[in-house]
Amino acid sequence: MTSRHVLGLVALTLLLVTACGGSGSSGDTGPRDESPAPGSVGRELPFRVIASEKTWPPNFFEIAQDDVAVRIAADQKVFRELWGTFGLQAEPGTPEPSWDQSVALFLAVGESSSCPLTVKGVRFDAASRRLIVRVGLQRELGEGEACTADLGPRTFVLEVPRSLLHEDWQEVQVVGVSRNPVIPIS
Repeated sequence: MTSRHVLGLVALTLLLVTACGGSGSSGDTGPRDESPAPGSVGRELPFRVIASEKTWPPNFFEIAQDDVAVRIAADQKVFRELWGTFGLQAEPGTPEPSWDQSVALFLAVGESSSCPLTVKGVRFDAASRRLIVRVGLQRELGEGEACTADLGPRTFVLEVPRSLLHEDWQEVQVVGVSRNPVIPIS
């Protein structure tokens, strides 16, 4: 195991201890920072979860930045390639994205195996040219419940408006995972 893997596991453990270890009565199981970048308003975007599976690319730790991997498909050919690359098992996109109006965002993150994540919202911050994806627990923890301190895979495929490509979109921030990383779009 490389030092990067160990650091990722330590970071996830700290996140799970602080975010999931308390009692469920606080109700704070969602993202930690939902505010837009300073000086900007940001706007909520329509999105559709095309897929959510417990998988990630076999080379996740090599391609991920801050334990998050992001790729974009703007057409059917790239969509099918990324579907296979990210190890998704279900039949690709039912229904498939409307390519004239949408793009597909492939997002792989780590999660606790006992506390699966879900996408809570998507926002675009024009000032920072950042797409902000908010994730959180699928369900609120009950009194005395805690998440296990392990690192399991989760890949989301999201359909988002194609108009983002015309707004000089440059990065994705994932809010609700360790460090709320900002990943440049390459």
